[in-house]
Amino acid sequence: MFSVLLLSMLGCNQEGAAPPIADRGGEHHADGHEEIAHQGAEGEAVKDPNHEPEIRVAGEPIEPAAGPAEPVVVDPALFSPPKSHDPAPATYQIEMETTQGSFSLTCHRDWSPNGADRLYWLVDHGYYSDIAFYRVMNGFMAQFGMHTDPKLNETYKDKTHAIPDDPSGVQSNTRGRLSFATSGPDTRTTQLFINFGNNANLDPMGFTPVCEVDGSGMSVVDKLYNKYGDGAPRGAGPRQGFIARRGNEYLRGSFPKLDYLTKATIKR
Repeated sequence: MFSVLLLSMLGCNQEGAAPPIADRGGEHHADGHEEIAHQGAEGEAVKDPNHEPEIRVAGEPIEPAAGPAEPVVVDPALFSPPKSHDPAPATYQIEMETTQGSFSLTCHRDWSPNGADRLYWLVDHGYYSDIAFYRVMNGFMAQFGMHTDPKLNETYKDKTHAIPDDPSGVQSNTRGRLSFATSGPDTRTTQLFINFGNNANLDPMGFTPVCEVDGSGMSVVDKLYNKYGDGAPRGAGPRQGFIARRGNEYLRGSFPKLDYLTKATIKR
């Protein structure tokens, strides 16, 4: 099962009732359609699960898709994540280079030991290169972490590659905090989200903050393209199952305005 962001419809954020962030990463109902719960958003619904039509947001034209600056080379170690990771430093920083500019994160192992260890390992092995911010919901959060390599997405669909949950309540999902996505207990793998607002209602649901955006870095995060909103069919954004199978070819072809995390590195 992909590590995905599963948020209850209960509780509120700063905009009012919190929209669900429940995508199932390519899981399917018995009828073959992907299980997705979404906030309503403007855009064209996808009726055929095997075909993604052109999607336009608020009349905006589709522009030619831009390719990556250079091919993404996948470290073979990423296909065999360890069952337990070596402890990360007590605190460490990650430099995040995006299509809107750069910002840094400070990560705290005492907030989320398992999460901090997994994130350090993933970044240190180059996982977060050419990674789309594929689900950006204004006032709520920006989600990312699915890879452009379908084989790597399939690897992390395996529950054995997930990490155990960390205790909740140590820190809260306030603005600028970064947490792992989850689809239920002990299912965190590679997907992450950055909170735009105060989402404290998420704290008891397994969404344990790991890092926070440094200084004025949220001025970069706030610029991430958000007009696609939630995923199809209720929003105009991508389907996780299609990202899993087709990677950035699908995203750049149908959602050319998305922003990307071009590179994440541990600051030493």
